[in-house]
Amino acid sequence: MVEQYSEQEEAIATEAVCNSHALIDRATSNAAGRSSNDPAIGGLISLNVRIGSVVSSNLIVETAQKFPATPAALRDAARNLAIAFNTVTLLQVAEAPDRELKQAYESLDAANTALQGECS
Repeated sequence: MVEQYSEQEEAIATEAVCNSHALIDRATSNAAGRSSNDPAIGGLISLNVRIGSVVSSNLIVETAQKFPATPAALRDAARNLAIAFNTVTLLQVAEAPDRELKQAYESLDAANTALQGECS
């Protein structure tokens, strides 16, 4: 049996997921904008970006799960973004070749754009 949700319940769920996405955008933009010529600081920045990616992945999925009225397309977009974040993070830790990372970054950008589209 498919559960039916009111427009208000769906609107509340959509707002929650989209607010989480806005926070993720804010955090990742801030972290990605940092750099340093000091190798120790650069390592900390990289670690911070990876932690942010994992937390972002968890937040978007948990928010969608917390609100069962989340529309299916938005829930799928959130899940795809989480998978893309996790893939990029694991490839970074694995020190994957640049071409593999490039593909993962492109997938992350596409997933982010898709979620933004659901939030518009």
